[in-house]
Amino acid sequence: TGFAASTWLADTDAQFNLFTGTAVVGTQVRGAGTPAILELYRDWTTLSPSGPPGSRSTQGVWDAQNDRFFVFGDATSDGVQTNETRVLAPDTTAWSLLSPGTSPSARERVGLAYSISTKLVYALCGEDAATYYAQLWTYNTNLSTAGTTWTPQAGGVSSPTARSSAGTAFDEVGNRLIIFGGDNGASLSDTWAWSGSSWTNLAPSTFPAARLGAAMVYAGNGKIVLFGGVNSANVAYNDTWIFNSTANTWWPSPKSPPSGLTVRARATLAYDSDLNRVALFGGQPAPPATGAFNDLWYYDVDGDSWTKVEVPNPPATRSETALAYSPSQKKVYLFGGNANSANTRRGDTLSYSLTTSPGGSATWTASLPFVSGSVKWGKLSWTPSLRLPSQPFEDPVPVKFQIVGQSADTLLAPLQGPVNTGDY
Repeated sequence: TGFAASTWLADTDAQFNLFTGTAVVGTQVRGAGTPAILELYRDWTTLSPSGPPGSRSTQGVWDAQNDRFFVFGDATSDGVQTNETRVLAPDTTAWSLLSPGTSPSARERVGLAYSISTKLVYALCGEDAATYYAQLWTYNTNLSTAGTTWTPQAGGVSSPTARSSAGTAFDEVGNRLIIFGGDNGASLSDTWAWSGSSWTNLAPSTFPAARLGAAMVYAGNGKIVLFGGVNSANVAYNDTWIFNSTANTWWPSPKSPPSGLTVRARATLAYDSDLNRVALFGGQPAPPATGAFNDLWYYDVDGDSWTKVEVPNPPATRSETALAYSPSQKKVYLFGGNANSANTRRGDTLSYSLTTSPGGSATWTASLPFVSGSVKWGKLSWTPSLRLPSQPFEDPVPVKFQIVGQSADTLLAPLQGPVNTGDY
């Protein structure tokens, strides 16, 4: 009709995975006509920084103040909890172990969040072999005005009970830390806010079922996204909830999760602020099942829809991994995780970039520089031009595109079009 948005998910007469086994230096896509957005799926990039923290499950955030990946605590493969604070800057090739003057005690399953406005990293609660913790700690990343130390925050008259595995995110609109649920021997369903000096039990009228290990992240414009989790009866979820900062309420997505986005706990979310999408990676099934997932999904916050990213060669399966988005690098960074089998932890560092074309011009280009391995077709989305009654049924301004790969270390040759016509 020329009114509804369109999406092309596949093309059966073209091969977009031509480059398997070839060191592809660059892949470029060009198009013309109706403004469109093209998505190409590439492989994760395995990084090899020196001084890696060692295999562990952990939590991570992106420290935007210093443009670095920031991870804290959790547990190693031998089950020993740690309280190490480590950082990885994208323009270096080394992990750095920080030496705060004060730190939380060694613990795992801490809720970790970062605030652009306060420049603080928040570490909430957690557990060790004998104790559930109730305290909130903050780390000031503004190094010009603060010493490198963790600071315990006084809870006030009313505060959350001790717990681990709580959903944690910083609401930039409300300028407050939001936490949901967790575990203290039983799964919880309370929602609390930390103002910087005191806690408030928000007690919303609608909220997710009690659970622990839910993935939660701030997703811009006063919205917090929560996905999945498991309750103390080992019932796992794959539902999506949005917390609205202005209304102080939870909103359940009315859409059923797509096939493949199975019930799971201890997955990890990261907010891609450039694409206004939430990345989800991994997680684990409900006990007594073992093992973990290694799938990557993107959640369209405005469209309330999940899309699987068909990565050619995904990382090893894991849950409880550190995942954070870097606005400067336009990538998500991943470190470590729990294989959820024989107490095996991961110790690798990877990055991923979902490449799209700019979607606001009549001629657009999407490039994948220095890709090693495969490039797979994602999707092409556009809003067809308005068709007048006198015009033929076809879109009067069609979308045309080409894809080309180059395996030599030279510039990509100009796209030539069908039989070198120069057209798209």
